[in-house]
Amino acid sequence: MVLECLAQALRRNERVEIRGLGSFETRSYGAYKGRNPRTGDSVAVKPKRLPYFKVGKELKDLINSKLRRTQEMPTIRASAPPTAHEHETPSASSRSRTR
Repeated sequence: MVLECLAQALRRNERVEIRGLGSFETRSYGAYKGRNPRTGDSVAVKPKRLPYFKVGKELKDLINSKLRRTQEMPTIRASAPPTAHEHETPSASSRSRTR
């Protein structure tokens, strides 16, 4: 239902803003001469309107703050030698899971 309302608003050329997420609007592009990548032939591309999304500051900050936290976390490496039971052969139940 939400997506249908969003699509209807964009068809009416309205801007839709969802606080904390971002905004949606349509952008118009004029006609131009394109190229068919398979054949290399010139192709006339008709004018069109396409949806455009601009991310909101809150979402951008949230993503970047999580990225900074994961980059700042130290990596933990196992330095102790493996224990004796780690060298045992896998049981039948664990072998069936790895196949």
